Amino acid sequence: MVGTDGRRQDPVRRGPDRETLVRLRREIAIRDGSRAAFAEEPLRTGCAPLDERLPRGGLARHALHEVAGPAATGFAVALAARALAGGGRCVWCTLDARARERGDPYPPGLAALGLDHRRLLLVRCPDRRSLLWAMEEALRCPAVACVLGEGEGVDLRASRRLQLAAERGGGLGLLLGTGMPDPAPLAAATRLRVDPFFLPGKRAFLVDLWRVRGGGPWNGVVAWDGRTLSFALAAGLRDRTDAAGRAAAG
Repeated sequence: MVGTDGRRQDPVRRGPDRETLVRLRREIAIRDGSRAAFAEEPLRTGCAPLDERLPRGGLARHALHEVAGPAATGFAVALAARALAGGGRCVWCTLDARARERGDPYPPGLAALGLDHRRLLLVRCPDRRSLLWAMEEALRCPAVACVLGEGEGVDLRASRRLQLAAERGGGLGLLLGTGMPDPAPLAAATRLRVDPFFLPGKRAFLVDLWRVRGGGPWNGVVAWDGRTLSFALAAGLRDRTDAAGRAAAG
């Protein structure tokens, strides 16, 4: 390629995008057993106001997070789909009795949120102790990008074991709770309450980030796009935290 001055110029080479880099880092980590490079890359939700409230601009992958509230499962599945964009598998641990009562996750419903059921491993456990053991073992595996598990009844000691396992494996640990968040201490990097929010033609959530280690609280409505696997602040709805701050300043 020759420039206007007659000198030969090399063509501009573009590097890989962020998602490609994340996927390559995970593959390298799985092959050589090192997890540090991948674990340093946070999982950004795509919603800038929310990500700004999180340490380093996203959810720590090598950590445990609590997602509670009536819409916790849908929100957590969306997070899992985004985590899988970098490669790996998702492990979902559930109690056998609860699975018999409600049924297994519905593949078309997962697909609507962007989660490929072929990359999901469902583990049905006979009791709470077995469920915590399965979550811990899955979190230790570097090939697992995300682990979902029912979080009711998880105490501080058990959550610490899960956090240590997540640090070792480098994946994202999500404790699910469909009821009100329990204010008792928990070794989770972030704790969120998620409620459903009606927006015509969109899947939306009212998110309350009420506790975050190294960050600040946030409350707002986000919409999920299953094609781009990202959240965005719902159009026409303000960031409630910033709005409250402006009102107080006035």
